Amino acid sequence: MEIYIDGISCISPQETFDSDDFLSVPIPQSGKFLQACHPDYKTFIKPIQLRRMSKLIRMGIATAKQALQEAGVPIPDAIITGTGLGSVTDTEKFLNMMLDHNEKIASPSSFINSTHNTVGSHIAVMLGCHKYNLNYVHYSTAFESTLIDAIMLLQEKEAQNVLAGGFDELTEENYQTNRYENIWKEPVSNVLELFDSDTQGVIPGESAAFFLLSTKRTGTTYARLRDVQSFFNPRPEQLKSLAESMLAQQGFTTGNIDIVLAGFNGDPTNDKKYHEFIDSTFPEARKLAYKHLSGEHETASGFALWCAAKILKEQHIPEILKMDKKNNRPIRHVLIYNFNFKLFNNHTFILLSI
Repeated sequence: MEIYIDGISCISPQETFDSDDFLSVPIPQSGKFLQACHPDYKTFIKPIQLRRMSKLIRMGIATAKQALQEAGVPIPDAIITGTGLGSVTDTEKFLNMMLDHNEKIASPSSFINSTHNTVGSHIAVMLGCHKYNLNYVHYSTAFESTLIDAIMLLQEKEAQNVLAGGFDELTEENYQTNRYENIWKEPVSNVLELFDSDTQGVIPGESAAFFLLSTKRTGTTYARLRDVQSFFNPRPEQLKSLAESMLAQQGFTTGNIDIVLAGFNGDPTNDKKYHEFIDSTFPEARKLAYKHLSGEHETASGFALWCAAKILKEQHIPEILKMDKKNNRPIRHVLIYNFNFKLFNNHTFILLSI
């Protein structure tokens, strides 16, 4: 059964929401982490409701609603979400409130909104959707787990369309907490020049991305979602055979892949692994990067899928994504490859076609 992406939406550190521009004028953010560019949420959420929502909930609801509007689907047959950390803002509010009041008096609002399935629940309530609703909290594979579940639902004919999304936010307190792991780069003056740096560490970020998946190609279709696979702790020499096996299931070889959109993030050790794998397995494919625009976070591959879908539909690659100067050729098949930065053990592939 063929599965298509019929509607997409993304809020990120770039102008990706409700914009006809496709990264032609990227924002040169600076500082220690990349913050999302927030739209006017009143277009999608009533002002009285906005007052009680953290930025992550706002981001999730707005992107979900826009993806549905773009696909022309008022209520999906299923809502599946994925997040690595959930609503960090509300979690911090609740825990700090407990400390400030000596664990005696605390408002329940922050606690209620701190659960990882809050965004999916809010979307369902606002749409009046009483159908399948599930949230995945699988660290760096949360978004990919969401897509795998959506694919199975559609293939088993349990749904005709599925709203799938991934989201994570970053706060000052969370940033400072993770500094003790020595994983952050020193603040940068221009993130667009991230790959010119040879210092260790990454620049974190945040985003929310939603996609309407269905079994029928429509006038709004962006791309065909062929397969999503996740592998735990494969040896470097295994990755090539795993990729070849995945492609063989679709009747492809590595030479059929026109673009590999990979999780280069500016850390020399991290990026070397990507270069070695792509150069040895996909020597003819173009190498693209995206985390210098989204920042490193658990569901950054949602931003990558947004980029890949736009590339396939528009048949255009923004200059800011390019990692090489290979000759252009028609873009028919794109592979998104990502692994988690801290441990290098969760590897994922997302395969798309025109």
